[in-house]
Formats: sequence, C-alpha cells, structure tokens
Amino acid sequence: MIVTVTLNPAFDHILFLPELNLGKFNRVQSTTRMPGGKGINVACSLAVLGEEVVATGLLGGQGCPTFEGALRKIGVTTSFIYVNQEIRTDFFIIEEKHNRQTLVVEEGSSIELRYLNNFKENFDRLLASATLMEIGGSLPKGVAPNFIKELVLAANRKKVRVVLNLPESILEECIYGTNPFIIAPDLRESKSMFGLDIYDPDARLKLSKKLLEIGAGIIMLKYGNLNYVVATRDETWDGEIELEEKSVMIGVRDAVLAGFIHKYLKKENLGEALRSNSFVNEAHLEASVLSNPNLLPEHLRPPRNATLCRQVPISPFKPKNMDRADICCYHERGIRNGTIPNVLIELKVARAGNSAVKQLERYLSWLDMILENDLSRVQVYLLAPSFSCSESSLPKRFRENVQFVELARSGCQRKLG
Repeated sequence: MIVTVTLNPAFDHILFLPELNLGKFNRVQSTTRMPGGKGINVACSLAVLGEEVVATGLLGGQGCPTFEGALRKIGVTTSFIYVNQEIRTDFFIIEEKHNRQTLVVEEGSSIELRYLNNFKENFDRLLASATLMEIGGSLPKGVAPNFIKELVLAANRKKVRVVLNLPESILEECIYGTNPFIIAPDLRESKSMFGLDIYDPDARLKLSKKLLEIGAGIIMLKYGNLNYVVATRDETWDGEIELEEKSVMIGVRDAVLAGFIHKYLKKENLGEALRSNSFVNEAHLEASVLSNPNLLPEHLRPPRNATLCRQVPISPFKPKNMDRADICCYHERGIRNGTIPNVLIELKVARAGNSAVKQLERYLSWLDMILENDLSRVQVYLLAPSFSCSESSLPKRFRENVQFVELARSGCQRKLG
C-alpha cells in the first residue's frame, strides 16, 4: 500500500477566460474545482494506475465531503485528520488568447498543535501497512520543516521507503540523516538549489550528485515546464515531455513522479522504468477527467447528473483477459436501466494504431451482441496525441459510433551516463 501525505491540501479552482485584464472587470467563460496539493495529485495518478493508495493529511471545513468524494470516485482511500479550518483555494487562470497559465496560491491557515499530534498518531497507524510513503507540497502556516523530518524518521524505523516531493526550503531541513528513497524537489519557485542553477546541465549533474551523497537513492529533478533529470549513483537520464499548446498544466509534474514510482516499483530498473513509462500518463488523464469533466473538449463533457466511472469491464472474459474501458459515462436516461454506458472514452498517451482500433472493435462487438438494435445509442471516443489509423479502419457498421480526438503528445528521454 502506498500512502501520500498532503499537510496543506487545496481546492484547485481553474478559471478559463479569453484574456485577463489586470485592474479591470473580467468575466470567466467556465470554471471547475478539483482536489489539489502535490500529494493529492500523486495519489490520484497512482490510484488510476491500479495502485492501492491512501491519501492522508489535514482537512477541514464545509468542503471536506466534496474533496474526499472526488478522491474516492477515482479510487483513492482517504484517511485525513479533520481540523477547524477551511480548505484553502489555489486559482489556476488559463488565458486562451495568450495561451498563458497563471497559478495564484493561497498560503493556508495555522494548525493547532492538537491536530498535528492527532496526525502523527494516524501516520504511525498507516505506516504499519505501508510499503512506500510519499510526502508532498507546502506546509500549513506555522508548521516547521522539522515536522516532516520526524515523519521520515518514523517511516525509517518501520523500514518504509519515503519519497520527498517538497520545495527546496523544506527539503534542506529534512533530508540529512533520513536517506529518502526518492527526492523530487519542487523547484517551481526557484531556478537554483544549493546555489546551483538547475537550467545549467553541469549544475544539474552536480546537484544530483550532492543529493545522492546526502543519502537519497534516486533523484528526480523537474525544471522548466516539462523537463526532468533522473539519477542514481550508477546512471543518469534526462528527458522532456511535449504537450499540445493548450494543454492544462495543473498536476502534470506530479503525474510524472507517480508514473515513475508505479513503473519503478515493478521493475527496479531505472532505464526500463523510464522507457516503458509515458510520463504524462493515462493515470493523470483519467484522474483529471474524473475529478473535472470540464477539462474534456466541450462536446465530450457529460451532461448534468451523469455518472463517470473508470476501468469498466466491457467483455465477458475472465479478469486476466478482460477489456476495460478507461472512462465510461452513464447518463440519467441510461441504456438498459443504466447497465450499459452511453459514452466510452479510451485514452492513449502514445500514437494510437491498429491495436487501439481492435480494442474499440472488441468493445463494440460485445455491446452489439447485447444491445442488438440499440448500439446507435453508444458513442465511443479514442483520445490520443496522434493516429496511424482512422475510423475507416473499423468495420463499417461501427464507424458512426466512433470518433477520434487528438490529445497531448508524450515526450522522450535519453541516457546521459
């Protein structure tokens, strides 16, 4: 079981507008809210990838049911300590005219000592079942970085590996003598760490070496929008992720980390984990869509009162060979009393080819057998960065049911040494 810690969670409030005119009246075209915070983002991606994950932290106010409900819908188990403060809100402003995205972060409220003590007790209970602990994001007002160090040392005593996904100011206070499994500094507010410029290739290698010498097992440096370096004592890789111009950036860096954790835990091989992992992964896409359907293209957004589900079986086969649709949408006026989805969305993070078409064909063949004359009520969307095939690759009787939609491109990586 993986546990993620977010001591200062937030609602991410995304505002879409043509252009932000500072000092003037602005009208938002659309808006959406989703659970946020670095540990929360990692938990969502891991859950959609199939990991058993528990999100813990400090949570309070009237927004708790909405916050936790969105996480549980994705498959994240929640174990928060409730406090007498409202959940903070971060605003993510997306200007379509300038293709510009601005993040405005709320600091959050002070936390009483009794709540921190309750959190420690809950943390110790979760350690008993944890195999890995990810600690991410900022700290509430008045909480010292040494609090994080206490958590890491508690995990060390239980031999639970720790991932630190934290700002530089917190990391510098809690990495010495703790031997983290992975250090992934949050450098969004800084261009340097330990006085080393992360935009300088030689400096990045020196920084990676320094963090490894302190005791980390793996270093993941994320710099710029979507660049990264991953290093161990034996090898170093760098890479970048390319996205379509208008891709929403929120949570992408944490999906990078979650995707790497998921693959590395299975392979224990850096190169294999990087080669087999598309960093802007299906987990991030599924989690984002399930929490925030408004992130979909307008014509794909579900109607009011519709239900979204993930990894829905669409075949009669045993689990080993079962086809599962990434996202299914059940409308209020459902098909066959709501047992059949009205919309299926299949997500691909690399170019979609014949295998993706065959997958859709299997879905539709099975649904056609069940529904007979009702198949026209089912719509299937294939979302991918590019296509080596088209709807014409499908049997003619299914073509009207399927639409291909372009999605963000994945990137590449190379070994440095």
